Amino acid sequence: MPNAPKTKHRSVRIEDQDWADLAARAPGGDRAAVIKDLVRWYLRRDGAELPERPFAPLPPDFEPINTLMPESTS
Repeated sequence: MPNAPKTKHRSVRIEDQDWADLAARAPGGDRAAVIKDLVRWYLRRDGAELPERPFAPLPPDFEPINTLMPESTS
């Protein structure tokens, strides 16, 4: 039988914005891979690791602070 998936189709309810953001941030847009990795990690399956999270965007009012080098007073 062509295109016979190995697993059954499952349905979950997820907010539209969360679903869109997940597609935008998941590696290659593969939401299913992220969800499966999270489930395996949550269930403590052998070898399962928590997927790496994408970087969070900086808040609009972010102002960098230079703490590495003091300002010159000369």
